[in-house]
Amino acid sequence: MKTIVLNEEELHGVLGKNIESCVMALGFFDGLHLGHQEVIRQAKVEANKRNLPLAIMSFFPHPKTVLMKRSDFPYLMPLEEKKKRMSSLGVDLFYVVPFNHAFASLSPEAFVKQYLLTLGVKHAVAGFDFHYGNKGVGHMARLATDSGYQITTTSVSKLSRNGLKISSSYIRSCLQQGEVDLAHALLGRPYQVKLQRNGSTYWVKPFYTLPALGEYEVNCQGDMHTVKVLSKEEVEWQSNKTLPKELSIHWLKKTDAKEQIS
Repeated sequence: MKTIVLNEEELHGVLGKNIESCVMALGFFDGLHLGHQEVIRQAKVEANKRNLPLAIMSFFPHPKTVLMKRSDFPYLMPLEEKKKRMSSLGVDLFYVVPFNHAFASLSPEAFVKQYLLTLGVKHAVAGFDFHYGNKGVGHMARLATDSGYQITTTSVSKLSRNGLKISSSYIRSCLQQGEVDLAHALLGRPYQVKLQRNGSTYWVKPFYTLPALGEYEVNCQGDMHTVKVLSKEEVEWQSNKTLPKELSIHWLKKTDAKEQIS
């Protein structure tokens, strides 16, 4: 999979090239949960039908960090992890658009023309609630019109669990409640974070979010362990086993229900 950070220089460089047509999935894709996976699956089907490469366009940082000045935004995975998972899902091209105020101010028509048409998009796939353009007034029902009917579209229906839409926000809510087993069900895999040792405890690496305070059963390097979340950044290992300086853990279940991150 080829990754391109689509800054203004890269975008202008594309204009003079013979860009290959593609099918493109659109979204932020934080966590790559089951809803995201369905968007990518349907985009892959459309790409295969047209014998075109599958591209994904995502954005970084999260729009809320720019529009709402959320410097502490609770990401579910860093960009590098997102790249690895997208590659495993059969994505050919991954475009990352730097999200800033200039990009956010584009009209829906300008976004479609300057980005999607410039990149050779023939068919676009996104969730039913995907929005684009200034103040999010663009939506899937008007994307074909905004492209001058050069792009056809697939709007992916809502996937639900417990009556709620499967979403990154829902997963963040699960983590805030310590419901890592429910997060597992929404992601289709255990929630994963990477940690780095700092003295006697471990600290979470950037762009991951720890679950609520308390004790958890986790899987690390194929072994079961118990850890205690001490804060939004710090994890204590509940054993004397010597572990590497850096490690990855998969959260399985909360073993107490007393404390939560406020």
